[in-house]
Amino acid sequence: HILVVIISITAMFLIFLSERLKIFSAFWLACLWLVQQVYGYCPLTVEENTLRKRSGEKLVEKKFVPRCFRKYLGINIPDWPSEVALFIYFVISLSVLIAYFFL
Repeated sequence: HILVVIISITAMFLIFLSERLKIFSAFWLACLWLVQQVYGYCPLTVEENTLRKRSGEKLVEKKFVPRCFRKYLGINIPDWPSEVALFIYFVISLSVLIAYFFL
């Protein structure tokens, strides 16, 4: 799960900084948003929460990003900022892909 987050954050920077990797970054971010929309949650979050429940851990937060912010940075954030950020990057990615393939 952490690897997907690291790749996604890297893609967010590369979409603006690298002409060569811009298309791959845009494709990754667009697919990430689409998968989350199809499943309702990130499939990795669903699997992680299932494994945590099986181990007997009581889940306070269901989403990965707010849980990491609270655990590692001591900051409590709601679910919606990560959702809004991902949607904004989806729109940016979609515009990059449309410009590349159709213009």
